Amino acid sequence: MRALVFVGLLVVIVLSARFACSRNAVSRSAAPEARDADSLPDVARRLSEPLVVRDASEAREVVRAEEAAPVPTFARASVTLDGTWTVVDRDDVALAPQDGRFTLRCYDDVAEESHDVELAVVAGRWSLDVPRDAVLEVLAVKLGGRRAQQVGNGARVAVPADARVDFTARWVEPVVLTVIDANTSVSLSDLTVIGGTLDDVHGFHPGDFGPERVIVDGASSPVVLPIADELLENETLWVRAPGHGWGSIVVPRALGGEFLLALRPGGALAVEVVGIPPAVALTLRVRVCVRGGADVQDEENVLFETSLTGDAPFATPPPPMRPHVALDSIAAGSYQVAVEVGSRYRDPRAIVAREVEVRAGATTEVVLDVSAYRPPAFVAISGTLTLSPAWKLNSFGLYFELVGEPAIDGLVQRYLDRTAMRVVDAELGVHAFRFERAQPGRWELRFSSFGTSLAVDVPPSGLDGVHLEVPDPAVVTVRVVDVQTDAPVSDVEVVWMPDRSALESGGVLNGAGDRGGGVFGFTAPRGRLEVWCLSERWEFRRAQVEAVAGPNEVRIETRRACGVVVRVRDGATTLRTADFAPKVRLAQSASSALEFGEEFAGSALRFTVAEPGRYVVELAPPTGYRAPPATEVVVSAHAFVELLLDVDRE
Repeated sequence: MRALVFVGLLVVIVLSARFACSRNAVSRSAAPEARDADSLPDVARRLSEPLVVRDASEAREVVRAEEAAPVPTFARASVTLDGTWTVVDRDDVALAPQDGRFTLRCYDDVAEESHDVELAVVAGRWSLDVPRDAVLEVLAVKLGGRRAQQVGNGARVAVPADARVDFTARWVEPVVLTVIDANTSVSLSDLTVIGGTLDDVHGFHPGDFGPERVIVDGASSPVVLPIADELLENETLWVRAPGHGWGSIVVPRALGGEFLLALRPGGALAVEVVGIPPAVALTLRVRVCVRGGADVQDEENVLFETSLTGDAPFATPPPPMRPHVALDSIAAGSYQVAVEVGSRYRDPRAIVAREVEVRAGATTEVVLDVSAYRPPAFVAISGTLTLSPAWKLNSFGLYFELVGEPAIDGLVQRYLDRTAMRVVDAELGVHAFRFERAQPGRWELRFSSFGTSLAVDVPPSGLDGVHLEVPDPAVVTVRVVDVQTDAPVSDVEVVWMPDRSALESGGVLNGAGDRGGGVFGFTAPRGRLEVWCLSERWEFRRAQVEAVAGPNEVRIETRRACGVVVRVRDGATTLRTADFAPKVRLAQSASSALEFGEEFAGSALRFTVAEPGRYVVELAPPTGYRAPPATEVVVSAHAFVELLLDVDRE
């Protein structure tokens, strides 16, 4: 949820006697406090009572009665894991051993496979035969008949030397949500609570939603949310009550706790768009913005937007327009309502806009007339593409991109495949094309991803006689050798791309064919090219070449890589190293640290250094852990040092 909160739209009130102080409402599960049980709502009082542990023998019978999933047999299984599950309370005090089940994902990198295994837990113990170098990840846990969440959920664990794996979990508690009127502090009823999705990009309104998003409907405050099937660390919930605007709050569904949300009185907004031009492929979008910002069209101020063509704006023929847009439960206040044309992400243009006032308990109606807008008619761009048969391409095409103008159908780039072209001269590689859906303006024609392009200005009558020629290719041979022995190096991957300085963004990597013996080859456009040499065992190399038509030779010299493999451990549990943001630097230098390693063997990170020597490894732990002292390691040539760092909790 965005940090910007529009005053008068959403208020999260913090009650010092009942809730932890925080701008965004903090769960009591994160910081429990002593309270008089009589002062709690019924559901909160139940949560404050001691947990009742089921009888172990009864739990074992339940486990036996459940249908067990078949346990896969690993072809390389060489060790038997002796594992435990310990349930702890909020204060990390261990409870009695529990029976249950959990799902364990086992990664076997050597066999390049993984298995999800459902295992029984009896009196807190479990076992499984796995490969010695397997990596483990817990997916779901149920202990003592209740859903549980692994402490440190998501961390992958390598098989320890003693083959003992100890997991810790807490029982999942429900989220208890108290919803009140922002003006009177009176608890509200007939509440609707829905889950968040990617539609919630602006933080003011949930947009259209279906029944699958509804978590609770018709409830009274305080609301006890059911425990979700997918336990998200943080989830945005949207809440409304009759006569009030929608409000949102972020809660940790995996931890549970009590939260308070205050809703401001609100009303509804009904928008009707009239004067829509008939029989035209036009994409119109209604955007509602909160007044009061320096720029009402700024993304931070957008309350709601929707396309009048629904979910299929680019269909052929275009679907009929939906001229009515209804927004329920929005906070009282001033808004700007506009109709836009063009792509939402590039060059949108408002063709009509009005300011409206939404009052509490009322529906504000607004009519937007777009009849004065005259969209340009589509015309054609036609011409020829010349592509030498020396390219030997089985598939290719042309991209057409509108530049600097709003696309009336909302689509700024189109693709015309070779199957839509007509062969004029097969020997010379001449193909005729015709693109029918062009609006007048400047267009750029690009041949696939090779960087060959042509800009044209299309008049209202259309444009004919366009010609784009892709030059004859350069045939590039790459030889990769060991810089010390001059021996060919074959266990690498060679990729290439056109020079990126002529492109707007990063470019596309293209693979080179492996001809054996450290020789690789590819066909590319003439001009400056970048050639990359990638490998886990050899150092990364990049070469630039001015390729000409015909044969080109590139020699890349590399050497065995060396560096540090960093792992992090909390007791017997291996943690995800990336969460601790390790840095590797030369011992005699405080700068030029390597901050980005590649994932390696599950939870580790591998850092490749420029040369052998003494290096220092430092961690920046997440909240809850203390940073260990910086550790110095000696990196030898052609080798990676394995470094295991133990971390302590704060």
